[in-house]
Amino acid sequence: MGGALPEPILDRDSIDAILNRLRLGQVKVSAGLVELDRHPVVQLLRDSPLQAKTRQRWVTAEAQLADLWVSYRTCRDGLSRVEQLRGRRNRPGRTDLLKSPDC
Repeated sequence: MGGALPEPILDRDSIDAILNRLRLGQVKVSAGLVELDRHPVVQLLRDSPLQAKTRQRWVTAEAQLADLWVSYRTCRDGLSRVEQLRGRRNRPGRTDLLKSPDC
């Protein structure tokens, strides 16, 4: 089980390019979530006393929005961890790779 890791499929430049694309995607997703949170209709739904089906549907939608934020934070934290590994050394060791976050 303690065998050597296979040779990397990607070189450092390719990895850096992928990290740059992920960073850009993270910024876009964050901006979209903030825009959605600040949308006037969302604010109206949050501030209004809803009833019946509207209330049921809003409760479901708001829970889904909260899930989107949780997923975003999980991916953001994972990307941050990968960037830390990338910044520390050119080739992370087996122990570092096994500690990689789930995203």
